[in-house]
Amino acid sequence: MNLYGHDELGTIAHLGGHELRARLMPARDLDRATVEVRIEGVPRATTHIARRSLLSADIGTIRQLENRVSSLPKLAADVEGRRQEARVEQAEKALAEPFKHADALKAAQGESARIDRLMADAAKPEEQPQAEPAAETDPRLEKMERLQRASFPQQPVTAAATTTIARQRTPEQRRQQAEYGR
Repeated sequence: MNLYGHDELGTIAHLGGHELRARLMPARDLDRATVEVRIEGVPRATTHIARRSLLSADIGTIRQLENRVSSLPKLAADVEGRRQEARVEQAEKALAEPFKHADALKAAQGESARIDRLMADAAKPEEQPQAEPAAETDPRLEKMERLQRASFPQQPVTAAATTTIARQRTPEQRRQQAEYGR
């Protein structure tokens, strides 16, 4: 017996389609040593049996091994329950922590709002400046101006007046007028 480590004993039985493997656990003397029997391929499916009990292999030892194999569905349900509890605990822990990308999210939301405003402004039809409302004039003054225009019509434009208007034009306007006249 190895006093400092485990001694693999190999496969000791086949029960319910499962392979039972054993290893001798160290102890101060051989009479107090225990054997760890595990169901191959199933985690946490182990049982400890006294070395003497395993060597005598009475009905109690065999029944203990059979019970261990028959308890595998309960073990699977227990493991699944613990796994679900661990998931819930992990999810609650994650919810308690602040969102690690909160700053980036806030910046992206601000940028999105800015782009939305620019697009809304671009989609609006351009408002034309409204002409200033005409100053209210006295109705009597308006009537007098109408009568004056009717009584004193504007004089027809003479050749001299046309020359004066032509002189007031810019060189570009004169060039355009010359091209138009051709």
